[in-house]
Amino acid sequence: QFAILNKFATPESDKTRFFLRLHVATDIVSSMNHERDFGLLISLLIPGFIVLLGVAHHSEVVQAWIGGSVPDAPSLGGFLYLTIGAVFAGLVVSTIRWATIDLLHHLSGLRMPAWNFSRLATRQAEFSLLVDAHYRYYQFYANSMIGILFFAVSRSMAIGFSIWELVAYVALEILFWAGSRDTLRKYYERVDALLSTLS
Repeated sequence: QFAILNKFATPESDKTRFFLRLHVATDIVSSMNHERDFGLLISLLIPGFIVLLGVAHHSEVVQAWIGGSVPDAPSLGGFLYLTIGAVFAGLVVSTIRWATIDLLHHLSGLRMPAWNFSRLATRQAEFSLLVDAHYRYYQFYANSMIGILFFAVSRSMAIGFSIWELVAYVALEILFWAGSRDTLRKYYERVDALLSTLS
């Protein structure tokens, strides 16, 4: 992008070229920040919110955070508590995922390669791109599996469930298991190509 700007800029337009470069750099950083925000949203907040939906069946406080109807819509304070609660629940879910789903993937042959992290200093942008493009989605699929399981058990303890709900839960678990395995495999393969000790 900078090369394109240089091509059309004249020697007399140094100040213009500087501000154009600054604008492009700002756009790049802003885009990266948006991608990271989206990654955190799908990897922590959404699975954590699923857990809170399950907790709401047994807690009036969490029900108030979420808001069961339009008149009971959450206040600004409730929204803040809901966000913090979802992040906390998402982190707990991530820890459970690390101890269970990650282990199952590794035991079934999907192992993390040996990477040369000394190369990361010069390839940070590429590595971050792979994290956003693959690993964040792996976290979403795998964390959501834990969240959906918790929600299903919590809901069934509160009001029971129908056979169709059970089918939907099982179908989502299978779908997300397949998605988690595919995204983790792609993440391992592409980071290995970037940081492999063999090349």
